[in-house]
Amino acid sequence: MKRFTITLGAAIVTATFATAASQAAIIAQYNFSAGSVFSTSSDTEANSTAGDVGFGNGGEGFGSNDSAKTENDGSFLAVKTTVAPTTTLDEAVTNNVFFSFTIKPGVGKTINFDSLAGLVRRSAISSTRGWRLRSSLTGVTNLAQDSDITAARNSTTGAMEVMAPDSGTLTLSGVSQLQNVASLVTFTMYVNPNSTVLQGRVVDFDNIIVNGSVVVPEPASLALLGTGALALGRRRRRA
Repeated sequence: MKRFTITLGAAIVTATFATAASQAAIIAQYNFSAGSVFSTSSDTEANSTAGDVGFGNGGEGFGSNDSAKTENDGSFLAVKTTVAPTTTLDEAVTNNVFFSFTIKPGVGKTINFDSLAGLVRRSAISSTRGWRLRSSLTGVTNLAQDSDITAARNSTTGAMEVMAPDSGTLTLSGVSQLQNVASLVTFTMYVNPNSTVLQGRVVDFDNIIVNGSVVVPEPASLALLGTGALALGRRRRRA
């Protein structure tokens, strides 16, 4: 009896995992295009849902456009603080100066997060600006941060730079808490615009992309799991 139960259970688990399909995909993409879709993800992944971009009560985000920026349609997300002073990343965390978004797998599915990427720059005034990435599943642990953004916006040049952390990593595949995720996760980007008073200093973001793999159980594996459980129950009753 015991030998039969262990063998059957192992067979069910093996078959279930063997028939689960893992699909690599862009699971969130925020281009911050002009209009009503400004804060909406443009991804087409059907097995997960990326929520709209939101903001902390100490931050403010707005769409902007300038002729110097050539990425996408020229639009981007500009983030500034409504709480001063915010001159360091630690103060940005304390003052809730951030933008965030959620990603949720479909029912019965899981996500293995692979990476996050994006473009960033500071406004023209020469001062230290930065960003810090956290998630709801990793708590107060910083996934990555850049404390000194180099690229700057002005009237003649406005190219953004690829987000490159000076500590941590935007490669998420090695973060155990972000693998086999079966529930909603929130990604939070804290922003330091280096404002000593409530002024117009901002940090610009664009083309924020999250890559990952959505694990989708095949119908046959679900049926096998149900059949195996039923057979196991009958076997126990007979014993």
